Amino acid sequence: MPVGSVEFVRECFSIMDIESPGWSSYPDELEEFLHRKLKVRSAPYIRIMYTSQAIETPVFIKPAYQVKLFNGFVFYPTKKREDYDEHDQEQWDIVMSADNKTLLCISDVVDFHSEWRYYIDDNKIIGSARYDDGPDSALAPEIDVVNQMIEAMPINHPYTLDVGRLSTGGTALVEINDAWAIGLYGKALTPRVYLDFLGKRWKSIVEKHLTSNQN
Repeated sequence: MPVGSVEFVRECFSIMDIESPGWSSYPDELEEFLHRKLKVRSAPYIRIMYTSQAIETPVFIKPAYQVKLFNGFVFYPTKKREDYDEHDQEQWDIVMSADNKTLLCISDVVDFHSEWRYYIDDNKIIGSARYDDGPDSALAPEIDVVNQMIEAMPINHPYTLDVGRLSTGGTALVEINDAWAIGLYGKALTPRVYLDFLGKRWKSIVEKHLTSNQN
């Protein structure tokens, strides 16, 4: 079982001739938990926003389906490349050079006071950890809302929910992640449980691949 970054595991998929699982960070089933407007547009949409500067409102953008093509960042239509920090300049370059088929999720910018990762297996939370660097006094997400998200998701393999507490007090989805290349935050899981978590997802991917080849 490969264990590492998205880029590393994706290369392993390629070597093994296994198709990377499709994924959406914002599934339709969790739309009510976003607490922000979201639309999917092709990369040229952002480039037009930048060149025309007809819109001044910043938006958060990230890949719609290409996992970790870039991390996601707040895009300011009137802001020049050199005005971003080094990290966001790299994100900016990827977006501006993306082909016309690259789809992006574009959403309103919201203020998360805390962000947590919940590790989900068999429709249950098996571990959680906070991963933002905000104040210790920030409230955690409402666990009842997190459980509602889990109940809404038709997924029977391990995955994670990134959930935050908004400055307005509500609990909102940050994003959902597949478990084939997922990081371990803090002490959310013991090393043994973490490896079992990854292993269960890897087994489901391989079994699907083998079944597909038999057919």
